[in-house]
Amino acid sequence: MKFFLLFIPFLVVQSVSAQQPIDSVSVNTDGTHKLTTRPKKTKQNVYVELGGAGLALSTNYDQRFRGANGLGFSAGIFGFDVFGVNLMGGQVALNYLIGKENKYLELGAGTNISLTDGYRTEFGLLPFAMIGYRYQPVKGFLFRATLTPIYIGGLAPWAGVSFGYAF
Repeated sequence: MKFFLLFIPFLVVQSVSAQQPIDSVSVNTDGTHKLTTRPKKTKQNVYVELGGAGLALSTNYDQRFRGANGLGFSAGIFGFDVFGVNLMGGQVALNYLIGKENKYLELGAGTNISLTDGYRTEFGLLPFAMIGYRYQPVKGFLFRATLTPIYIGGLAPWAGVSFGYAF
């Protein structure tokens, strides 16, 4: 059941991104109306994050639902070994970008879905929040710096820095 609930954000992405806004309405010479629809280009990114939601090192994909700012989602994978204990998993999050001209305040929340394999195998969900700065051009180099407190039996302070490509 938990596994199914983790994929609800992906279903939301499909339903929201499938909508096409009306770009313009024009009247033809014969008096009929013509609706012109053009899908808005959504901003997409791929990036590597050191620290942050992926705990140590993660690879991530991020997309806005519409346009270059506003509501969006991110998903990523991570894996590392510490003193013979393997930790691997992924993270999903909803985030919101506020700003313009490539400079944004990023707010969001999500969860890590992790599997620990060492002394014993464990499955876990680690919720997190994020607040940070994002430099995101129309196309090209992407930079993020976030404070990412994670709930691990209590609120643990954490931060991350990301480098990637916006398209």
